[in-house]
Amino acid sequence: MTSLYYCVLLFLFFVSCVAAKNVQLEQNGFNGITIYISPSVEQSSWANLEKNIKEAFAEASTSVYYGSNSRAFFRNIQIVLPMSWETSQRSITFSSMNTDIAVQNMPTSLYGDMPYTDQARICRVEGDRINFPLSYFENIAETTERLGSIGSLIVKQWMGYRYGIFEEVGFPRDPLYPSAYCVDDSGSPVAVSCSNVPLSEGGFASIRGSSFNTEDCKCNQAGALDLCMYVLGQDQDLFLLSSIMGFSQIPSNLVFCDHEFYLHESQHPSMQNLLCEEMATFDVVLQHYDFDFGHNDPNFVDDTAPIYEVVQQALK
Repeated sequence: MTSLYYCVLLFLFFVSCVAAKNVQLEQNGFNGITIYISPSVEQSSWANLEKNIKEAFAEASTSVYYGSNSRAFFRNIQIVLPMSWETSQRSITFSSMNTDIAVQNMPTSLYGDMPYTDQARICRVEGDRINFPLSYFENIAETTERLGSIGSLIVKQWMGYRYGIFEEVGFPRDPLYPSAYCVDDSGSPVAVSCSNVPLSEGGFASIRGSSFNTEDCKCNQAGALDLCMYVLGQDQDLFLLSSIMGFSQIPSNLVFCDHEFYLHESQHPSMQNLLCEEMATFDVVLQHYDFDFGHNDPNFVDDTAPIYEVVQQALK
């Protein structure tokens, strides 16, 4: 009886958490998106932060539209200011646990100054929230120069959060999801990726520095190359269009891999392949209720700029 009681409580908690997420995709537009500004952010930075968040998500909305093949864009976004700030904004009852996106001043994050999504690493399962460091929005030009196209980078986080899809590139020193690996002991290194054109063979580099490239990126046996990573260079094909869940930092990377036009590479040990049973990212996305049974088919939208509402958090 006690076991049943706790199971019921757990179920009710889960349902309440799911119900709290208000995001809906209607007539190709996402409504109900919330961005929570953490109390760790100084109020004095708000004017610049507001401008940059709106600019970044306008770019991201366009990227979502192109990446989804004209199926989706960000229509309405609510930005929630912390209750500790002194503002004249309309107050709403809001728990930070229910936000879709949080902007925080988190210098001690394990992810450094990179955004990340809280997600259970289960394919097709929606994440808990997306976390952006304050530094990401402090200077858009600097972020773009350092990390690449800010719109595509936001889309990468959003699609992973909403649809439970994952990285299609790997990471150095990760034996499960490597950046580069060897098929055998006599071939050339292979980059973990999903791209519509062949990647340049000169992109392999040691994380210890260029003087170790030959040693660390040489195939002596099959498996992951722990100290080797693949980096896009200036000589990369200008028609590299996929995939956003891979090299999202480059401006030309506008689409997702699928089974039809931008063919998925199921042979690589990527997070997407291992967690989603080698399914292409866009194929997983199209199985979501946002799009199944003909929902939100491709449609022309002349203006993808989001409509913003700024409110302030209140307990009740």
